[in-house]
Amino acid sequence: MDINQILSGIDKSKLLCDLENKLNIKRERLAIGLGLLVFYFLIGVQVICNTLGFIYPCYMHLKIIKNNDTDKYLKYSLYWMIFALFHTVEIYLAPFLYFFSIYHYIKSIVLIALLHPRYDGCVFLYDNYIKEAYEAYEPMMDNHYNKYKSLIFGEPPKPSSDDKEDKND
Repeated sequence: MDINQILSGIDKSKLLCDLENKLNIKRERLAIGLGLLVFYFLIGVQVICNTLGFIYPCYMHLKIIKNNDTDKYLKYSLYWMIFALFHTVEIYLAPFLYFFSIYHYIKSIVLIALLHPRYDGCVFLYDNYIKEAYEAYEPMMDNHYNKYKSLIFGEPPKPSSDDKEDKND
């Protein structure tokens, strides 16, 4: 199919002809606009969601690092931590999430709320949920980290607090 066949199909479209007369916009432009709209609602919302989630925060984080703004640096570090948790959970739930057509719209709103200065969602989530959960599981996570550190980094494991207690007995 070449461009001439597509254009002849546009010329025959009654819907585009009616819209062209009512809106005073050429039907080629209407066809492109409708195509982009369909792309946005079927595929593009995921692209926009990923742009909100990756590109904008990455750009802003680079500016913050360049300007050495420590207050905002903490906020964006929290964002990346929460985003990584969000993305990890999303990987396992992906087969179920695609049944919900509004999932990426909701995700976009959540990502905006995480970084928006009015809501400071990152700081709120960290202060009210993540910090408490981390502190509760920190000793266990440190213990596992020390056990498997040699596999990951090639360093000998440090004795855990449990190992020290066993030697004293």
